[in-house]
Amino acid sequence: HTCPGSLFLPAVDASQGQDSFPYGTPSAWSAGGSPGCGAGPPLSAPVFTAPAPGATLSNGLVAFKGVGPTGATIEVREAGALVATGVAGGDGAFTAPSSTLADGAHTVLGYAVLGAQTSPASTPLSFTVDATAPQAPIIDFPWSGLTLADVAPTVRGRAEAGARVSILDGAALVAVATSDAAGVFTSRLVGLRAG
Repeated sequence: HTCPGSLFLPAVDASQGQDSFPYGTPSAWSAGGSPGCGAGPPLSAPVFTAPAPGATLSNGLVAFKGVGPTGATIEVREAGALVATGVAGGDGAFTAPSSTLADGAHTVLGYAVLGAQTSPASTPLSFTVDATAPQAPIIDFPWSGLTLADVAPTVRGRAEAGARVSILDGAALVAVATSDAAGVFTSRLVGLRAG
């Protein structure tokens, strides 16, 4: 038999007052296990520790990390589809590398699977994948060939919303800006010389 020794009692004629498992112990038969075995305590849901909730990731290959029941297979699912699996080690820690996830918002659930048991779903984990490099920014002012009297002018341009824009004069960094929700950025140039 495959029952744990502490739960298995040899079957004896019921007239002798002994059954194959103690009264009140849940039957694993109904849970898909072997008749006469106790089903044991329910599995706890895994807990994600990475990626951070709400994170924006620059790579669609996501390494889900967390803690789950020792020895359990951790399944990470999105809308029911399996996207990653891992196994919880002796300390419960697991890493579940994903298949390539598309750019955009994602919400996944984690499940622990051990034998015939499956845990409840984890707390939903939401994050965004943005693996596509932004297009080059466009500088609207000052435009090429313009002569300015000011050696510290304000540059204005357009880029992907939320992008960090670095402006160089040759190899020298002269300004850093972040584009707003409309994709517009402005920044005052520093360190320029006349010429």
